[in-house]
Amino acid sequence: MIARQARHVYEEKNEGFSLDAAIDRLYYSGMMRHINMTNSNDRHGAQKLIGGMIDRQNILWLMRYRLVYRFSSSEAYYLLIPSGGRIQRASLMELANLEGLEAIIDHLPSHFREPLHGVANITQVRQRLDFIISTELQKLMRYSPDAVISALSYLIARDMDLRQLYAIIQGKLLQMDPQLIDAAVPSDPLHTHLEAVA
Repeated sequence: MIARQARHVYEEKNEGFSLDAAIDRLYYSGMMRHINMTNSNDRHGAQKLIGGMIDRQNILWLMRYRLVYRFSSSEAYYLLIPSGGRIQRASLMELANLEGLEAIIDHLPSHFREPLHGVANITQVRQRLDFIISTELQKLMRYSPDAVISALSYLIARDMDLRQLYAIIQGKLLQMDPQLIDAAVPSDPLHTHLEAVA
């Protein structure tokens, strides 16, 4: 189903980028749709978990589409996942119409806006969003009453750790400057930011 719909988008636009975006959008949208349909006790925890991941993706994609690729507001909005956790459809439409990094950050929910205050680029946005999501995953692992949500949170957290490890190894194989690697994959970007402000 996802592959068939993604292929249709690719055939219309004939762009590899559109294919990747379509697959990701359909994947996350399908996950949230199935979660909303379930009546199980772990529904709330699953909504929080997947909703947070969708919010992270939408913020990063929106910034890249509007600020890097210079997509129009309507095209950027079309490529986003319609419903997330704290950021829903109406908010996405508003965000897609904004210009500039600061403007987008200023209109995010406070859960994201405050930690992202003062960032200089999208790389720093990704670092802080990853830390926010990692912190939420840790809480769900420890305090969720549902074992499935705790296990899923653990798996996602470990996947994020492995991605960071892969980035470090790749940087070393490419003989990149160690300071550049440290800047790209800090251990705690939000804590470092707060210390600098203090």
